[in-house]
Amino acid sequence: MIRVMLAEDSATARARLRALLEQDGEFEIVGEAGSGAEAVDLAARARPQLVALDVFLPDLKAAEVVRQILALHPVPIVLVSDASRYSDEAFEALAAGALEWVPKPRVRDVAPFLELLRSLSRVLPRRRGAPGGSRAIAEVVVVASSAGGPDALGELLAELAPSPPLPVVVAQHLTKGSGESFSAWLRTTSGCPVEVAKDGAPLRAGEVLLCPPGFDIEVLATRRVRVSAGAAGGLHPSADVLLASGAAAFGAGALGVVLSGIGSDGRRGARVLASVGGRVLVQDPATSAACGMPEAVARAGISCFIGPPRLLGRVIAEAGRLPSPSAARNA
Repeated sequence: MIRVMLAEDSATARARLRALLEQDGEFEIVGEAGSGAEAVDLAARARPQLVALDVFLPDLKAAEVVRQILALHPVPIVLVSDASRYSDEAFEALAAGALEWVPKPRVRDVAPFLELLRSLSRVLPRRRGAPGGSRAIAEVVVVASSAGGPDALGELLAELAPSPPLPVVVAQHLTKGSGESFSAWLRTTSGCPVEVAKDGAPLRAGEVLLCPPGFDIEVLATRRVRVSAGAAGGLHPSADVLLASGAAAFGAGALGVVLSGIGSDGRRGARVLASVGGRVLVQDPATSAACGMPEAVARAGISCFIGPPRLLGRVIAEAGRLPSPSAARNA
């Protein structure tokens, strides 16, 4: 049985979630909380194996609830809420250590919802690094680029060829239908294995996954990627979504890269990544065909290194030589 605690201020929503979980027969409800303070206290006493947490509680921000629970009782926390996954509150809670966001299940969504909970209950929560940590162990590289990005991306990946030491996931703004041709071009240009990502694809060292045009991509704590239709409006893939997911899933183990592009997509996600101790590398605006994206991050003061693409590639290669967390745990 999987011991679950519910933290939700609506008694009706709690009752519905409880009924869904108990009907399955694999979950046991060990506590219910209607406020953030109650959730923190109950998690320490009930010792659940999984916490289902609403994003909006009446007394504390979800991010603060997550931090306090993890400090007292490290446990997988999933955000179950009708709040947008792109809201500041959801981003902050994921960055604080929540593993995943899912909408409150409707009738047709119950089976995948329960399967996700089973999967997350087996994930060991990660310790979040302190802001500004300079020697975080790298586990994944998340790269954002737009106008002028293809050339920069090719140069960066060439420094990692023929086999990147870390999984690399790329959100490059492209026209719809051009993903396969662009990935083939990158394979030829860089010498790295580049593939258009499919939903659920595993994260593996030595592989580069490219988000299909018109979609968003996220890295997950389960060491897979999620490819989904982006919210209405805005650019897709969203640099903010990818970078923030790196913070949520890997904390200080995520290495973010912002390359050439117009506008400021990526600044918000990079700020979330830096806030949990992840490192942010930025292409030197002077070497960028379009300096908007890298300049927005650099001016925000959240980058730890600024340089041309090839030099960024060397920094990533060096980060990949650090011992992995799994190797450190097994030593």
